Amino acid sequence: MNGTTSLTRYNSPVILQGQSNYSYWIREFKAVLLSEGLLVLDLFITNEKALEKPTRPTAPNPNDFKTYADSAEEAQGKRNAFTDKTQEYTIAIETYKLDTEDYNRQQNTFAKAKGLLALYTDPALRNTYSPKDTPHQMIRKLSTAYRMSATRTFEQAMNDMESLTLYKCKSMTDYFNQIAIIRLEIKETSNTTHWSDDQTI
Repeated sequence: MNGTTSLTRYNSPVILQGQSNYSYWIREFKAVLLSEGLLVLDLFITNEKALEKPTRPTAPNPNDFKTYADSAEEAQGKRNAFTDKTQEYTIAIETYKLDTEDYNRQQNTFAKAKGLLALYTDPALRNTYSPKDTPHQMIRKLSTAYRMSATRTFEQAMNDMESLTLYKCKSMTDYFNQIAIIRLEIKETSNTTHWSDDQTI
């Protein structure tokens, strides 16, 4: 039982290595996301668009409302206009602050989600997606590139079950754990309905 099993896709933590372990990886990656909170998980399920960075409004320039060399009526009109612009700016700056908070909150959550995906993806596969993609777009591109059909996944799981031996495993516990994982994969792919990645996540 000191040998290493050929079923490396069940032995690795949850690092995506390609087609060979995608179906196992996507299920395990869900557990990682759940441990980080539903907000991070939702980013991979829903196609939340990236917010644009808010532009800080420009404060009114008092020089634009100078009153010298104007009639009293014109001067009063400029003072009123400056007051109106100042009030508009006050409202705009409050809106800007709220929008900036939302933007920063999303950027932090996006960064966390993208970091997790990069951490659990083999470096050689990270060029499958762009750093500018949203987490949802990233997971979709990985799915397109590495997810096998239900039939192929089922056949591979059956082959893995047939080739699994106690001798190839690190321990008795490892042996039974791998049986449980392979049985789950067989169960999920043994009918005509194959779960989408969103359902899996």
